[in-house]
Amino acid sequence: MKMRLITLLVIVAALGGCAIFDNRPPEEIVGERAQTRLDLLLSKDFERSYQHMTPGYRAIHTVDQYTVDFAGSGMWTDTSIATVGCTRVGEAPVTACKVVALISYPAPRMGYIQATEVTENWVLLDGRWYMNYK
Repeated sequence: MKMRLITLLVIVAALGGCAIFDNRPPEEIVGERAQTRLDLLLSKDFERSYQHMTPGYRAIHTVDQYTVDFAGSGMWTDTSIATVGCTRVGEAPVTACKVVALISYPAPRMGYIQATEVTENWVLLDGRWYMNYK
């Protein structure tokens, strides 16, 4: 019985350990996750992009609703993360970050590509960063 418990703990640590033992600054982790989500939207992989949304969002919005909310991403030509700023309060761990993303898309009837800034809020929940939308 004791061996089973130890084995179970090792498996749980291995599966969830990536986020728990990631010693990079939160700005780097959030920036990477935010860029991954944008890249997935750019490639129209809404199902995988949806997994970057908070569990609360996913509890009340289906993948189809998410796809409608981000249908405009089909016009994007490029994405990049401009800045990531995380809120620090004393010695407490960082649990919230603000991401400014640059989205490029063709200007309708103008013949050139333009970019716009989009601000996203990211939160740390159970050791994992998620985009907090609406």
